Amino acid sequence: MRPDIAEDLPELSRRRGLARITLGRLRRSTLVNLRWGAVAGQALAVLIIVLGLKFSMPVLPAACIIAASALVNLAVALLFPLDRRVSDGEALAQLGFDVVQLAALLWLTGGITNPFVLLFIGPVVTSAATLRLTVVAALTGLTALLSLFLMQYSQPLPWFAGEAFSLPDMYKYGLWIALMIGMGFTSLYAWRASSESQRMSNALAATEAVLAHEQKLSALGGLAAAAAHELGTPLATIQVTAKEMANELPA
Repeated sequence: MRPDIAEDLPELSRRRGLARITLGRLRRSTLVNLRWGAVAGQALAVLIIVLGLKFSMPVLPAACIIAASALVNLAVALLFPLDRRVSDGEALAQLGFDVVQLAALLWLTGGITNPFVLLFIGPVVTSAATLRLTVVAALTGLTALLSLFLMQYSQPLPWFAGEAFSLPDMYKYGLWIALMIGMGFTSLYAWRASSESQRMSNALAATEAVLAHEQKLSALGGLAAAAAHELGTPLATIQVTAKEMANELPA
């Protein structure tokens, strides 16, 4: 690789690094759409529990928690452009809110014994695939603490009238450990896949930069050849005329 190209590549890498610090690879519209999907799924689950299964549960508090998520989505959609990438701080705030909102809803409906506790994995895996490791670590820590709290404190799981559903403490610890292992494995898998894709994108961008530089030099060489040709034609004519004039002169 020529020195001039080699000197351009560190500058290109530095600019990409600054871009990754200020902005992540996650669009605001993605967060909003995922949250709308969560709101729809949570509302549907409540309707199935109350109307389909006829289980007793605190419907009004659950509806308020779901409505809070919808209001946050409306505020984000109205106040900020959705076609922009979000910073790591904003992504952490929005995904952290999703984790807390899910924890509040699970607290009303059985805590860690609720099968939907697996949804804790979603925000962490999303951050692992698109954000920096510090954000992933923060979300993982928040999820671990909230799930550990739900293992000890929660309202009863909605169940058949006159019956109570409970699990042994040892089984709850096993559920928590399985949740942590699953969250860690899926996050690591998503992070490695995203890192490989990012490295391939960086290599492709560097190759395109080298090719563009080569094309620029090739075009410059063609332009120089054309200019030399254009200049060579009148110079050759002048040379022939000068020789004929010299031959006509006396010795």
